[in-house]
Amino acid sequence: ATALLGFVAVESAPAAFAAQPVAMSPAQLEVLHASEARQQAFNERDLATYRKLTDATFLSVIDNGTGLTLDDIVRGTFPSPRDNEQQVGHHDASVRIYGDTAILIYTLEDTESFDGSLAVHQQRRTEVWQRGTAGWRVIASHFSNLPVNMRPPIVVVGENVQDYVGKYQWRKGLVDTVTVEGGKLWSQLTGAASKSENLALAKGVYFLRDDLGTAIFTRDAQGKVDGYIYRGPDGQEIRVKKIS
Repeated sequence: ATALLGFVAVESAPAAFAAQPVAMSPAQLEVLHASEARQQAFNERDLATYRKLTDATFLSVIDNGTGLTLDDIVRGTFPSPRDNEQQVGHHDASVRIYGDTAILIYTLEDTESFDGSLAVHQQRRTEVWQRGTAGWRVIASHFSNLPVNMRPPIVVVGENVQDYVGKYQWRKGLVDTVTVEGGKLWSQLTGAASKSENLALAKGVYFLRDDLGTAIFTRDAQGKVDGYIYRGPDGQEIRVKKIS
C-alpha cells in the first residue's frame, strides 16, 4: 500500500509491517499466552486476573500521547459494562526475550460502543513484560491506531481522471506515480510494493484507505493539473509538484 501519511518511512520500509510466522520458544509462548489472558480479563472485566498479570508500576501511553497507570485503567474501564469496549486478537505477534524481560508486538481490533454507534480501530501494540517469582507481568505498553480511512467515497460525474496521470515529486527521490487503470485512479509512492486506489471525496479531492489525509489536485492558469496539496489529518499541508 502507498501510505502518504508518514511518507518518510515509506522510502526505506516495507509497505506494511507484519511479523513473519515463526515457531516460538516456550518462554515466548508464555509471554504471548499471558498477554492473551490479560486481554481476556479486560474483556470480561475480571479485575483480579488483570491485576495479577499487570505490575503495580505499570505505565501505558495511548494513541493520543496520554500516559495511564494501572489505577487509571481500573478506574476508567472496569466499572463500565463489557460491551463498552472489547478487544479481539493477537495477530502478527512477535516476541523477543532478553533475560527476564520480554517485548511483545501484535495487532488487535478494539471496538467501542457509544449508544448504538460503534468505533472500530485496528491497533498495533507493544508491551514490555518482566518475569518474576509469580511469573510474567506487563510493566509498560504503547499502542497506535493503524491508519484506516473510513470515509465513504463518492462518484464524481463528468470528471476526467486522466487529467491527474503523471509523476508528483514530494522531494528529490520521493515521487508519487499516479495512473489510471480500469477507470480508477491509482498511486504508488517510491519504495511502495503496490499501488493504492485514490477514492474521491469531491471533484479533484482524493484519499487512500491506508492514509488519514487528503490530496487536493491543483491547476495552473491554463487549467492544467500542476500538482496537489496533501493535507494531513492535523491540517498541515504539503505542496507536491507535478514533474511529468
